[in-house]
Amino acid sequence: MANPHDARVHRDLVQADALRRGGRLPEAEKAVRAILRKEPRSPLAWLVLAKVHAARGEFAAAEQAYGRSISIDADAFEARVNLGVLLGQRGAAEEAAVQLRAALRNDPNHPLVLRNLGGVLRATGELDEALQLLERSLALDPNDAGVHSNLGLVCSSLGLHARALPHLERAVALAPAELSYYDNLLMLMHYSSERGRDTIFAAHRRYGEVAAQLAQPLPPQARRPLEGRKLRVGFVSADLRKHSVAFFLEPLLEHFDRERFELHAYSASRASDEVTARLRPHFSTFTEAAGLDDDALAAQLRRDALDVLVDLGGHTQGNRLGVFARRPTPVQLTYLGYPNTTGLASVDFRLTDAWADPGTADDALHTERLLRLESGFLCYRPPAPSPDVVAPPSTTGAPPTFGSFNALAKLSERTLALWSRLLAATPEARLLLKESFLSHPATRRLVEQRLVAHGIALDRVVLLGHVAALGGHLAAYGQVDVALDSFPYHGTTTTCDALWMGVPVVTLAGDAHVSRVGVSLLSRLGLSEHIALSDDEYVQKARELLRDTPRRVDLRASARERLLRSGITDGARVTRAFEAALLAAFEASAAP
Repeated sequence: MANPHDARVHRDLVQADALRRGGRLPEAEKAVRAILRKEPRSPLAWLVLAKVHAARGEFAAAEQAYGRSISIDADAFEARVNLGVLLGQRGAAEEAAVQLRAALRNDPNHPLVLRNLGGVLRATGELDEALQLLERSLALDPNDAGVHSNLGLVCSSLGLHARALPHLERAVALAPAELSYYDNLLMLMHYSSERGRDTIFAAHRRYGEVAAQLAQPLPPQARRPLEGRKLRVGFVSADLRKHSVAFFLEPLLEHFDRERFELHAYSASRASDEVTARLRPHFSTFTEAAGLDDDALAAQLRRDALDVLVDLGGHTQGNRLGVFARRPTPVQLTYLGYPNTTGLASVDFRLTDAWADPGTADDALHTERLLRLESGFLCYRPPAPSPDVVAPPSTTGAPPTFGSFNALAKLSERTLALWSRLLAATPEARLLLKESFLSHPATRRLVEQRLVAHGIALDRVVLLGHVAALGGHLAAYGQVDVALDSFPYHGTTTTCDALWMGVPVVTLAGDAHVSRVGVSLLSRLGLSEHIALSDDEYVQKARELLRDTPRRVDLRASARERLLRSGITDGARVTRAFEAALLAAFEASAAP
């Protein structure tokens, strides 16, 4: 005979969850807490409470409640799946994988778990297993847009862009109102030569049209006169943490004129670390925005009465371009984190420089107006402390070594073809690749297969994985004679780090920002002779530099002084140019 008490608890839980699903979150929480006072070991009650917290953006409390549910019932399938998703969103990928693997043991063919675990394993670098799981999920549900998007991301992380792009385009076709799928497609279009500039621009414009249709713009806001007050500037980013965006932003924040500018941060990530703590004092306010949806964040920004809003992410993970589509501030611009237009008509300006975006064709392929910083758009801060620059390895008995520390996603087919040609032209040389994902044996094997397919013998290749300490990572540049930039997606931090460690970099100039960052950096350094304008010239310049030992020794010895003299590390100078651009954008908005 059924227990009437259990039936009553079940009925009350169903009602509480119905309140949650109806958006009546305070009532739902009150109801479920009443149940927990009577039944503190009810895993379902903790599950419902976790969902309430998650719906409010109270993610830490949600994780704790999901954990309580699991501690009571180790087979709590839904709690494990949801907790895995939350952990993954927080950047705790390894912890997320533990929960999702446990859920998968309970249901080995659950498409959603396969999809989510595949996505998490991409973040941990276990790309071979991620591919297998996502292909299983796709076989179970070929029309799952999320599976297509995750599969495209994993393929792209391996540099398999020809395989990735059809999946990403399929995801957008299946779910045309899901902007995150557009983000993934647009971002990853830049990693290969599969799509031309016109096609990429058209895709960005299409995103802008969809985003505008989905957004409910706020009422127009009059621009307030600046006389007698500071310019109020907001920065929206998911990368105010240990991330390259934060590294390039920090020198600017330190040099802002606080008598003229008031800075406000809106962090769109749940992850925070020691870099976040270091950045906080540079802002008058620091808003944790990850738990706010686009409407709520736009409303917050409008209440904060900002003059200028700066997007630092473009279409990278965790961006909040949907907020910019609502135009909460009179002037909006994009900077630093993304190598192209946002596609949004509501973003007024994009900050760049005349090396990365030199011509009128660049202006025509943006929905924003380009503002070019005379200082150059990047400001690099050398890591401190840094290992000393050491002699070129080829002068100390090691084989002459080309190297790249760029992400595997940047190792496009064209890049590997170029490196294959270069190694054929320099039989005395080897190739060293360093990337954290190479710590995983299965991922290494997939990369080795790509290298062999391009005719690169593995006995001429050194693969290095993750090095925990930054000093150890930088010291690895001591094993490289000449650094090779990737194409079409150039390195940024990797190029700066190589130059700081005394390693000359050879780059191939393209026709878009994404393939001209190296041009910007090397031009500012006075090293334009290391910029190639064709594939043949790239191979020639890299070969000649490797064989010109006196030249490389001289470059190594003078590298840091050259970098410091170039202005690339001059935070005050770049900040003044950045401030001038903000003021110019604000003043331009007043023009009829």
